[in-house]
Amino acid sequence: MERDESRGARGEKLRSWVRMGRTRIEAEQAGARLDGYLARRFTYRSRTQWGRLIREGRLTVNGRAVRPSRRLRAGDRIDYVPRRRAEPPVDRLCPLLHADDWLVAVAKSGNLPMHPSGRYFRHTLLHALLDEHPEWAPLLIVHRLDRETSGVVVLGRTREATAKLAAQFRDRIAQKIYLALVEGRPAEDRFAIDLPLGRAGDSLVRKAV
Repeated sequence: MERDESRGARGEKLRSWVRMGRTRIEAEQAGARLDGYLARRFTYRSRTQWGRLIREGRLTVNGRAVRPSRRLRAGDRIDYVPRRRAEPPVDRLCPLLHADDWLVAVAKSGNLPMHPSGRYFRHTLLHALLDEHPEWAPLLIVHRLDRETSGVVVLGRTREATAKLAAQFRDRIAQKIYLALVEGRPAEDRFAIDLPLGRAGDSLVRKAV
């Protein structure tokens, strides 16, 4: 019987850092060695290189560290564990506005990415919500707000609900209201601005009219 190398603190640490992208093993792939399967499917690395990553704990099967010689079984899940790098700090505040069997609505704070990308993996809205409410998995993104933008975000809990909600945003049935900071005191309470947005000073993120 194969020794389980993931029990204890090391296994918990690995499971907490598993990337969301996954590979499932089908029946016809059962019986293959893990390192051999990876080398045949993902040819940009050799079997030796894949074996090294497996021994380093960078790849897990069903959330557990294994050996390169591990024989795959139908239904096994292979996950990639990214290198642990310090992620930029974020504001994980996202008060719940509504939740049911179809959707979840939250108030996303500024300085919080929607999903993993670039330097952000766990410091995202998706991870914050699933850490707090694992029973909501999987959460599907309906629309996006930039990392720096705060506001209401809607996420689907089923593919059917997500498709219907996304159609409402695409067809502009869902109404959006944006609040902007105004410098000075406008002469009128209500007025239209028909000018393009541009960079605000030297900022690569902030926009201004």
